[in-house]
Amino acid sequence: MGMNNINLLFIPIGPMNVAVNRNYRYHTQMALITGNQLRAARALAGVDQAWLAERSGVSVNTVRNMESRGSAAITSGAVTVRKVQAALEAVGIEFLNNGRPGVRLLEG
Repeated sequence: MGMNNINLLFIPIGPMNVAVNRNYRYHTQMALITGNQLRAARALAGVDQAWLAERSGVSVNTVRNMESRGSAAITSGAVTVRKVQAALEAVGIEFLNNGRPGVRLLEG
């Protein structure tokens, strides 16, 4: 029985919704997060900006500025965005970026 080796090549048709962290210590990729998405995540989690700032180790002004981006991608540093995202994920928020940015509250 012979096995067929099939090589697939995926070519993106539209713009990718992934930002590359240019800090080479981390070598990670992360999804872009919009200001509206961050605000919605906070609302689902039932937390205010001060709580999120304290939990993620950033200033309240940073959270406020991130949310003020509205439907645009957050332009803060990748490490800062990841801290904020991780704080919300710790309370059950999942960030969705399948063509349209969104959030949802995980069960449990």
